[in-house]
Amino acid sequence: CTYADLLLSACQILSPGFLTLAPVSKAPCLCYSDTAWAPQLFDGAIETCASWAQTADPADYPGIATYDGFCTSIGDILNSAPSGGSTTPIPVPAPQPVTPKSTNSECAFVGSALSFCASATPGFATLLPGQMATCLCYSSTAWKPNGFDSPLSTCAEFAKTAS
Repeated sequence: CTYADLLLSACQILSPGFLTLAPVSKAPCLCYSDTAWAPQLFDGAIETCASWAQTADPADYPGIATYDGFCTSIGDILNSAPSGGSTTPIPVPAPQPVTPKSTNSECAFVGSALSFCASATPGFATLLPGQMATCLCYSSTAWKPNGFDSPLSTCAEFAKTAS
């Protein structure tokens, strides 16, 4: 359940009140890796966690099970235009270096954080670093730079050594 918990915690840090948001507003943080729709990351983590909790932690199972199939049920909301009328494109971060095929939870967190900020902040990819920090480095109104900087540093070190 660690990966699912990490994603939910990261989204709560990045977006105060996250748990009270409508499901479609939660999806950019939970269901994307960078700008690519990746429902299997969160849905797979929840499926594994729910299977474990059903017998090992029955008290927590109902809360976990509410997220079962979450991303798949919502769909690729950032790339599907509503029918009729024009839409404003969602800003996306500048292309990032290719990450290794190996899974690293810190890198997944960084990708989710960037994806969330890109969907929540118009023009995010063109902002100066200090302006990007408004989304990446605050929890509510409290300055929490390590919430993003530490996973970013760990991810960078992982990327250097992964082959």
